[in-house]
Amino acid sequence: MLEAVAPRELGARMRQDGLSDLTEDERTTLMIALMRDRNKVTHIYELVKAYGSTRQVEYERQARVWRRREPIARKHAYETAVDPFTGSVVRGVEHAPLLYHDDPRADLPADLQARVTAVIEGLDHTVVAGWLRGRES
Repeated sequence: MLEAVAPRELGARMRQDGLSDLTEDERTTLMIALMRDRNKVTHIYELVKAYGSTRQVEYERQARVWRRREPIARKHAYETAVDPFTGSVVRGVEHAPLLYHDDPRADLPADLQARVTAVIEGLDHTVVAGWLRGRES
């Protein structure tokens, strides 16, 4: 299974020398590749409805931020994930930060995709390391 997801040069080293000779960074690279290929690693973002009668977020004018409505916040209070920015295992709203381009009621899919990609790109190592630390404690 590891050979199927390992980068070419790492797979060759693994076959030749075995897993025990890999560095900590190389092992982490393998874990990231395996998790990305086989698992849902963490809940980085979610699509929410920001308009209509069943909207899940609402704009708090004084603070000038979008917040989850109470039923969604209660649901998230029980969910655990790794914060993609800090690598900390968290519960509650921090487990899925709200990311939006301009206004969740009007964001176009392409704009939202560009925003999410720009924010989370390169954070796989942080997320996987957080899950591994969380399992150790």
